[in-house]
Amino acid sequence: MRLIRLSSRYITRILEGLESWPAPALTDCSLALGSFDGLHLGHRALIAAAAEARHAAGLSHSCLFTFRDHPRRVLDADRPQLLTSWREKL
Repeated sequence: MRLIRLSSRYITRILEGLESWPAPALTDCSLALGSFDGLHLGHRALIAAAAEARHAAGLSHSCLFTFRDHPRRVLDADRPQLLTSWREKL
């Protein structure tokens, strides 16, 4: 796993563009990034690794960033078939 440090300023700019949600005040954090459709064992391992990286690097937060629509659906609306809806993910 590669640890990428994102400043709270950068995270805030990302989050403010989504669903008009107010961005939380975050300091540096580890980030698990993915579609996370269904939260199977592989996804749980990735989330756990982000939490472990947070502890190892002395960061204050670990975060999970997911997409409302699977990135592949942008190119082909019929793929992939999703296991969970956007609401179920939240």
